Amino acid sequence: PSTDLIVALTDNGLRFYNRKLELIWYDNRTLSPDTFVAISGDGSTVITAGNNQVASYKSDGTLNWRHEITTDPIIDMDCSFDCSAIIVAGQDKEVVAIDRHGTVHWRYRTGQWVNAVGVSRDASVIAAGGIDRTVYVLGRSGTLITKRKVDAIIQPRSIAVSSDGRRIVVADQTNIYGCSMIGDSGAPEFPETHTQAPLSPVPPAHP
Repeated sequence: PSTDLIVALTDNGLRFYNRKLELIWYDNRTLSPDTFVAISGDGSTVITAGNNQVASYKSDGTLNWRHEITTDPIIDMDCSFDCSAIIVAGQDKEVVAIDRHGTVHWRYRTGQWVNAVGVSRDASVIAAGGIDRTVYVLGRSGTLITKRKVDAIIQPRSIAVSSDGRRIVVADQTNIYGCSMIGDSGAPEFPETHTQAPLSPVPPAHP
């Protein structure tokens, strides 16, 4: 966000570039499991996740740590702006919070696969959801603030939280929902849902 670091995930490992796409560093591991990436606001830290592992790197590619966090594959990851709070979730049916040193601070059990997570700028609001059609809203300490059902299975990587934590957007198999946090711990308020017919395909232009 604040520097010129670009990070690419490839089958052959990480690639760090500057804004001119000049290679800074690469990871020559084969069959890299990395699927998710986040960069801290000051550009000093890169967090990656894939399969059941989470890793932290410095901006020059130096590995800070790599840990197996889950037993089953991670489906989504999000971080606070400074990457001091890392949230992962997936087939373990848990939302897991990790600090900047790779220490697990808490696990919140949902009972079903968690397909999506979203985090506010300071991680004071964490939203998660998945196969059980429930949006779980948690505080930074892992305490449940509220939860709310939607109509269908929440899709992978389809939850977003505004930087101040006051707005949450969720997509399930049918609808997109926008909700607002009311007060300090009120339930998200979902507006009326409208379903529209699919857009008609646009015919290709001919010269």
